[in-house]
Parts: sequence; C-alpha cells; structure tokens
Amino acid sequence: RWRQAFAEATARCGRFAQGYRLRGRDGRYRWMFDQALPRLGNDGALAGYVGSSVDIHDRVLADQRHRRLANLHAALSNANEAIVRAATAQDLYQRSCDIVARYARFRVTWIAMLEDDRKWMTVVASHGGAAAVGDRFAVRPEDGADLVDSPALAAVHEGRYCVRNDGWDEGDATPAPDAEAAAPQSTAAFPLFRHGGVAGVFVVSVGLADYFDAQMTQLLAALAANLSFALDSYTVEAERNAAEVELRQLNVTLEEKVRERTAALEVANSELEA
Repeated sequence: RWRQAFAEATARCGRFAQGYRLRGRDGRYRWMFDQALPRLGNDGALAGYVGSSVDIHDRVLADQRHRRLANLHAALSNANEAIVRAATAQDLYQRSCDIVARYARFRVTWIAMLEDDRKWMTVVASHGGAAAVGDRFAVRPEDGADLVDSPALAAVHEGRYCVRNDGWDEGDATPAPDAEAAAPQSTAAFPLFRHGGVAGVFVVSVGLADYFDAQMTQLLAALAANLSFALDSYTVEAERNAAEVELRQLNVTLEEKVRERTAALEVANSELEA
C-alpha cells in the first residue's frame, strides 16, 4: 500500500502522505506516518522528495481505544434500554447479545444459564455463531484442565469476571509464524447472579489480542450487573405470579368446599324437618 501511494504521488508530482506499520528489529510493529513534498529540478521535472517519518504508534492506539470505549458506551446505553423494554428473560438475553455485538463490534457474544442440577449450563442466547442456542457445557472442567483456559467456566466457579487476552498482534515480538497458528482472540466472561448466587455467564469475544483493558472490563461488568438485577426482577415477578395462581386456585378450592358443605347442611336440615 505504501509503494502504491508513493507511485501515485510520483506519477502526478504531488504531495505524498501515508500511514503504515513498520516492523522493527525486535519483531514488534509500530505505526508510522510518512509525508513529503516533491522537489523539482530547474527543468520542472521531479528530482525527488523531501519529507519525514513520524512514529504515531501511541496516538493510533489511543484513537483505537477511544473508539472502542465510545462503541461500548453506545452498547451499554442500548442494552440498558432493552433491559427496561424486554418482556421476558429470553427476550432480554437475545437482545443483549445482539446489541453488544452490533454496537461494541464484538465477534461473538453469548449467554448461558445453569441448569437445575448446576452440573451443566445451556446457551440461551448467542450472536456470532461460536455457540448456538441449546448448546450444553459441563460446569465441571475436565480432569487436568485449567480454568484459565475457559473464562466462562472460571467466571461461574469463582463468581467473578475472567478476562483472557490471547493471541498476537503488532505489539508482540513474535508474530504468528505460519498460517496454521492460532488467530488472535480476547475473551471476557462475567457471571450473572440471581438472588445472590451465580445463575449463568455472559461471554464476549473479539478477534484481537490484548483487547480488554481495565476500563472496558469495568463497563462490561456494569452491564452484567444490570442483567443480574433484571434476572432478580423477572424471578420476583415469576414468583409473584405463581403465588397469585396458587392463591386463586386455593380460593376456588375453598369455594367448592363451601358449596359442598352448604349442600350437605341443606340435605341434613331437610331430613330433620321431615
């Protein structure tokens, strides 16, 4: 791309400006910006360029982080609105996954809830295809497995968020050596609570290394806390509805017994009068 831009600039004898990544001797990549003005000879022909190269790596990373935080704030705002508007827990799960993936531009988002035996959890909502609704995962890790290898399991077991910033990028000294090397990926998992106990997990993933910094993690943790609050609300509402149904059924039963007792008394009174 740099060569193409320079060739186009020389073809028109115009100003040249191009940003690019440059790999240093230590194997790390840094963002650079070149700009130059054409130098013309006495005959008006292009004699060369005079310019400079500037290291803009820190500025580029700061701009990227600013955009990511802005996108995440937009995702949280829309997700909180969905929490208010969602009619059911299932509706809330799927809306949250879709909104966070869309606005924060995460490659994968999914929510899984613990089953009654707490030995398995089932995916109840997803976006991105890595986990499909209905998929089941054993809560207990396989023998010899490290919880750090699965942020979702770690979040469920430990009751706190777990972040894994994996992979390689321009900041690594040893980029992926071949096409078969693992692609960069960062994953963050946040436990969801119901009545103070872990009830599920909210997972987000992006195809970049070292993506989740402290501020982004705290924003996502706040979203998970809001989802947990909504779960408590749905649970309280469900319990209230169940209590109302039970009370109505009890009233029906009492009314039937009263009618039966009244009928029996009427029969007894008739017999006495006879």
